[in-house]
Amino acid sequence: MIVDEDSDYKDILRKEETGFVGSNIELKCQFGGSPPPTIRWSKDSGSLPNNSREVNNELWFRNIRLDNAGRYICTATSNLGILSRDYVVLNVRGMSAIFNRFRKCFHCFATTH
Repeated sequence: MIVDEDSDYKDILRKEETGFVGSNIELKCQFGGSPPPTIRWSKDSGSLPNNSREVNNELWFRNIRLDNAGRYICTATSNLGILSRDYVVLNVRGMSAIFNRFRKCFHCFATTH
């Protein structure tokens, strides 16, 4: 088994994602290799939340909550054992952040026209 952690995928994947309360998001961790490794997810502070599930080596969240924020570890494994680990930090913002951003944008638009 060969794992290429310097694959092209690493350059386009983010180590940090931001979602808003009530929205959906997918976290991705990509490891190359032949055959492709299996990726398992865990959360730094304990078990995966009940509104998340692992799908095709990604971690999907539905209806994000504030308590979903944190560092999620992706571990690449094969029949040889653990090959590599990486992480993605999920930041969660409340709906008030969207409202405040919209209000500021609307204010700018109203004062310029």
